[in-house]
Amino acid sequence: MQITMNRKFSFTKFRRSICHFVILLLSPLPALSFLSTIDSGELVPVNQYRLILEPQISPYNLAAHFDAGISDSSQLRVSLGAGESATHFDFSVKYIPYPDIDNQPAIGYKLGLLFANEKDNVSSLGVRFTPLVSKRYMIDQNYFTPYLGLPLGVSVQKSTSKTPSHFVLGVEVSMPTAPDMQFGAEVGANLRDSFSYISAFVSFYFEPSETETN
Repeated sequence: MQITMNRKFSFTKFRRSICHFVILLLSPLPALSFLSTIDSGELVPVNQYRLILEPQISPYNLAAHFDAGISDSSQLRVSLGAGESATHFDFSVKYIPYPDIDNQPAIGYKLGLLFANEKDNVSSLGVRFTPLVSKRYMIDQNYFTPYLGLPLGVSVQKSTSKTPSHFVLGVEVSMPTAPDMQFGAEVGANLRDSFSYISAFVSFYFEPSETETN
């Protein structure tokens, strides 16, 4: 089952959403933004978009992810983050050949390129492959989508290379009181050459106005 959101962007709702985001920003959430997945097997519909803000503190980082639906089974993501730990740029494609239908969970993967400029101006370039599994549930009119991910990558830094990997467990939450938004949290456990972290995020869904599409 995919989320279909035929919604127009509302500045008033967006301003209210920023207040929720500030509350998240003040929470102690240690993480490294360029390691997080922040995604389930749900897809943004074609011609609709999603903006995700992901704050972390200690070290302070702030990441923004922009998603665009390109087909019934795939979407694009561009991410940009900065903070005390690193500045990074990430481009990825998510492909879900098996959608969330009946008792079947959504199953697919993400493939992305990552550039990070870490402490001491040390730059790294990496490729990451992330298998994804998720299942959407409705509880008291709210939708919960827990997801699992296993990011595997290759990172090249100067004359050395690493193969970072970690296990990801997260959840996306949609509530009728905030129909244009999603909230979520994610935990990452280091498996190899990576970091363990806790992160939170808030998502805003929107689509082009009629004047932009004509």
